[in-house]
Amino acid sequence: MRWRFGTSVAVGWTNLISIMATVLLLDDSESNLPSLQVALEHAGHSVLAAANGREGLELLASHCPHVIVTDWQMPLMDGVEFCSLLRQRIIFRSVPIILLSGRPEPEHPNPPWTQYFRKPVSLARLTHAVESLANPRLFRAHADVGISPLMSRWVAVNAACWP
Repeated sequence: MRWRFGTSVAVGWTNLISIMATVLLLDDSESNLPSLQVALEHAGHSVLAAANGREGLELLASHCPHVIVTDWQMPLMDGVEFCSLLRQRIIFRSVPIILLSGRPEPEHPNPPWTQYFRKPVSLARLTHAVESLANPRLFRAHADVGISPLMSRWVAVNAACWP
């Protein structure tokens, strides 16, 4: 029997270190949202997408992401208001939030976001930030329930089905 890691074959140690995170992605741009979603999914993450803060809050009613990536300027509820509302909820206080905008970082006495990137941000830089913020949370979550974080995504594959 051979082993498969997530949806791709594990080759080398780099794939063993990366663990799939659930990312909530908020952006009202019809061009940015799909490209960011594809980039994060290509990196092995599960992505929940929303077009504004209100839709994001609705998704949070049934999901608990490891990292949130949000645009600042969106209709109905912008990213800063979304971040502030999340920090008021105990369950989401420690969830890392990456705020994106084409404008300079907003002045805030105690910013409710973890990192700020000015658009255009490279997909590699954003993916690296998501992974660096998500991995400590994933390792801690697996340790709490006694599951090895490196083995939790291994799936047995029938050798007869292997190419």
